[in-house]
Amino acid sequence: MKSMRKHPFACLRTCSLALGILLLVACGSEEDEHAVVRKVATDYYAMLQNGNYEGFVSGMAGADSLPQAYRDQLVDMVAQNWAQVQQRDSIVQIVATRDSIQDSVAYVFLDITFADSTVEQIGQTLLRESGRWKMK
Repeated sequence: MKSMRKHPFACLRTCSLALGILLLVACGSEEDEHAVVRKVATDYYAMLQNGNYEGFVSGMAGADSLPQAYRDQLVDMVAQNWAQVQQRDSIVQIVATRDSIQDSVAYVFLDITFADSTVEQIGQTLLRESGRWKMK
């Protein structure tokens, strides 16, 4: 008789354990996605900092379907714009501080620290395009 009484509780413990594991996996994957969008945004701006303007443009949503001549102009424009930013002062650090994800759209806030210790915060919208995060 005692073994029959333990059986229903054993099933309840097993179900509780399974539910706990499911919740842990679900929460863990959400945290990972936040880390992913922050890293992607930081990596794109690191490309700018390192002079990889082609890589930065490749990170833009829809860039893969641009005609080559237009894409080349876009790369030149990004390089010129970044040169103007660098004239102000050199950038020492770029850090993603927070983000928000809604379906296939992410908003990432980046703190850009300049050599003179000033910090400028920018927002970058990312779109999930073919399974990859791209800048809007």
